[in-house]
Amino acid sequence: MWLAVFCTAMDVTISSILEELKTSPVIQPTWLKIPASVIYSSVSRSKLYEAIDEGAIKSVCLRDEDKTRGLRLIFRPSLDAWLSKFENTKSDPVPGRKGRKSKKEKEAEALCQKKKGLGPARDRDPKN
Repeated sequence: MWLAVFCTAMDVTISSILEELKTSPVIQPTWLKIPASVIYSSVSRSKLYEAIDEGAIKSVCLRDEDKTRGLRLIFRPSLDAWLSKFENTKSDPVPGRKGRKSKKEKEAEALCQKKKGLGPARDRDPKN
């Protein structure tokens, strides 16, 4: 009996918490740290720094004047604006894995070389 009362109380508490989470407003930060920006945008850290260097994304570095290290923050609206530039950009897929030729392309190239009599370098006679 005690367990049934405890479970019911837990269910009420969990359901009330879940309901409260649904109705509470979501806080969107204006400034993001670099790791949070990477998660938020799915853009790599290096690409973010490239965009910062180009001036495409607004950022600040919080540090003391006599220090070399600080905290880099990215202005989220500028990150959103930068990402929105790429919405209508059409990108053609790169052939093969990471720009490499696929197995079929390599086989077709080898076949063409055989027909021309070139073959792989290891099959060629060095005296000719």
